[in-house]
Amino acid sequence: MMKSNQNLQSKKYNTLRKEKKKKKEQQKKKLAVEQRHVTIAIPDSIISNAQSSELRSYFMSQLARMFAIFQVDEVIILRDYSYIPKSKQFDVASYVVRNLQYLETPQYLRKYLFPIHSDLKNVGLMNPIESKHHLLTEQVCPFREGVVVERPSKGDTSWVEIGLKRQVLINYPLQPGTRVTLRLDDPNSTQLTGTPVSSQDAKEEGYYWGYTVTIESKFHRLLERDDFDMKILIETEKSDEAQQTTTFNPSQLSQQPLKLLLLFSGLQKITDFTENDEKSKLSNEDIYGKFDHVYRYGNNDFGVKQLRLEEQMFMFLQSIQ
Repeated sequence: MMKSNQNLQSKKYNTLRKEKKKKKEQQKKKLAVEQRHVTIAIPDSIISNAQSSELRSYFMSQLARMFAIFQVDEVIILRDYSYIPKSKQFDVASYVVRNLQYLETPQYLRKYLFPIHSDLKNVGLMNPIESKHHLLTEQVCPFREGVVVERPSKGDTSWVEIGLKRQVLINYPLQPGTRVTLRLDDPNSTQLTGTPVSSQDAKEEGYYWGYTVTIESKFHRLLERDDFDMKILIETEKSDEAQQTTTFNPSQLSQQPLKLLLLFSGLQKITDFTENDEKSKLSNEDIYGKFDHVYRYGNNDFGVKQLRLEEQMFMFLQSIQ
């Protein structure tokens, strides 16, 4: 009988120890995700596969949704000088940036921040990304995205629209049309007040708070940035010109709180981004040397002839999640 009790206690102890270990690993992974900063750089030619403006708009919503799913913090659009659109008046990079910004913005703010533009003519075909900072009226959260509106206020104060029945008065004089992240003093109060904060504050408290989007026309500026812990180049094909080899496994990053730069070159050669940038006309060896790792998707590794860029992005981001 005593031996039976000892076995029972031993099993109970082992179960509790496993549960404690599992909980500790989950907390560690959650903390790593909250502290991680993921920057993605992609060529504007990523939209080249879309055969019509309608399909192009729908594709943009798929991209934005993917960035939200994997909690991407920053998106950099590189001008691909090898890609020539059908219309010379069509600015590819600006189109990509404007649509990604539109999709990242909560619905109740879009009419304040986005005037009518031909790049946004098919927004009705876009799926909402439903990011966690796209809050509904009935959802209570200590943070809210807002925009300063033109409304009379006393002293150094401003009124901010945050998608609720009541606007918020803040003790800061800001220009109308300015987008701000607010920390609400009491989200359940009838008289809402708040303080402008960084979106990073929301992330540090466990909320994914969207991504920023910029255009980078000068490739050398991206290569020279020193605010990343690790730079990784992801290529579509194995290149004979690539001098750097690696045994790098993306899953190694799954629990590391790093500031990452992930450059997806797609089908393009890395030199396609440097054509109009004299300062970054380096040799391939020099360019590859700027990255800590080069990860390549081979053509024979999958059941299709060629992986598309967005498919590579999804697979890679999933592997580091």
